[in-house]
Amino acid sequence: METPETQPAVDITSHRTIVLEWVEAFRALELQDGDFPVEPFLTACRQVTNIFDILGSTAFAAPRNDMRGNIEKIRRVHQANPGAHSHLFKTLLAEKVANQSKVDSSATVGLLWLTRGLEFTHAFIDQLRIGAANLKTSELLKVAYQNTLSAYHGFAVRQLIKLAFRAAPKRHKLIHQLFEGVPEEVWLAQLLEWARIFAPMLQSIKQFYTDNGLEDKRKA
Repeated sequence: METPETQPAVDITSHRTIVLEWVEAFRALELQDGDFPVEPFLTACRQVTNIFDILGSTAFAAPRNDMRGNIEKIRRVHQANPGAHSHLFKTLLAEKVANQSKVDSSATVGLLWLTRGLEFTHAFIDQLRIGAANLKTSELLKVAYQNTLSAYHGFAVRQLIKLAFRAAPKRHKLIHQLFEGVPEEVWLAQLLEWARIFAPMLQSIKQFYTDNGLEDKRKA
C-alpha cells in the first residue's frame, strides 16, 4: 500500500491550461544579480491578465485594463532606454535618483499598481484552491480583494469592484472554463506550483519598495 510519501507526484504538464502557461513563464524568469529582466517579466505578467477574459471581459474590463495599462507603462520606460532600463529594480533606482518615482508615467508607479493587481490575482487563485467548496466565485473574489487591493481603493472604486464581482461566473463554470477535461488533482497541483513560484517573486518586489522608500499610499 502506498503512503502519501511514496505516491508518485502529479505531472502538472500532462494537460495544457492557462495556469500551466503561467507556471512556465514565471519559472523561466531568471534573476540576474537579484533583479528581474524587464521584458520576460512583463510577458509573464501579461499572461496572468488573461484570466480576466475568462472571468468575463465586460465585468472585469477595469482590472484587466488597469493591469495591462501598467504593463505598457513599464514597457514604454524600458523601450525609451533599453540599456539603462533593462531590469526592474535598476529602473526604479534610476527613477528615484532622478526624482521621478511619483510621476504617474513612471515605471515605479506602474510596477506598484501592477504588483497590487498581481497580488489580488494571486490571492484569488489561492482562494480557488483552498477556499471552501460551497463558496461562490464572487465570495472568493471578495475575500481576495479585501485582503489586497481594497486598502488602496477609494469608496467609488470599491463599489464598482463589488458590482463586477456579482457578474463573475459560477464557480463550477469558472473551473470548467479554466480546466476543461483536466483531472482535479492536476489543476490543483498547477495552482499550487504557480503559487510556489510566484509568491517569492511578489514578496521580493514588495520588499524592494519598502527598503527603498518607494511605497505610495495614495488611493485610486
